Amino acid sequence: MREDGSFPVHLGRQYIPLIGSTVLRTKPLHHGFVGIPHYSKATSPLRRYGDMILHWQIEAALRHEAQTGKSLVAPPDANPDRSFLPFDAPVLDAIMLGLHPRESIIMRAKTYADLFWSSMLLFRKHYFEDDGPLPFGPTSSHVQPLRIWIGNSPEVTRGISGLLVELNVSARMLDPVKAGLPEPRLGDVWECVLESVNVYQRQQVVKPLRLIGREGAGFL
Repeated sequence: MREDGSFPVHLGRQYIPLIGSTVLRTKPLHHGFVGIPHYSKATSPLRRYGDMILHWQIEAALRHEAQTGKSLVAPPDANPDRSFLPFDAPVLDAIMLGLHPRESIIMRAKTYADLFWSSMLLFRKHYFEDDGPLPFGPTSSHVQPLRIWIGNSPEVTRGISGLLVELNVSARMLDPVKAGLPEPRLGDVWECVLESVNVYQRQQVVKPLRLIGREGAGFL
């Protein structure tokens, strides 16, 4: 860590995956990253079916406490009566078997759809100048460079990928070393121009022009 308490981007990027991922369980789990023995989380019931089930459970528990005047808080090793809940543990275990994979499939489909339509827009603009050319390509009379923030380590991933700041879409950058430029690092911000668009792979390729800054300098 630096004197101000911060640490390099390449270390912070490696630290994020250690937080862990979301899992579905009928009982709270230990959260090592936060450092607490029990942790659970619920979001809006309008977003996912699993969250709607959880809100049904919470509502039933609150109604039961209001009707009986007793708290449902019990020791971890206790086995209290939960027959008033809409879904019991075996039913929830059966639901979770298919719920989590389906949510992953839906999320992946939404991500791929967004990537496809952004690539289609850039494809039509870049190659056919649909409704006018992009200011970010060699066909424009006044080429306006883009900025790409390198979000994945070039040493770990295949190729150099990052986020195009002006367009808020992902892209792959050609190797700047082959053009006599500095070696890319995680957290770099490069000035670049749009080189090609592949709709089938949902991928944009940019050509590096110059290094703007390390450690995210020049991102804003």
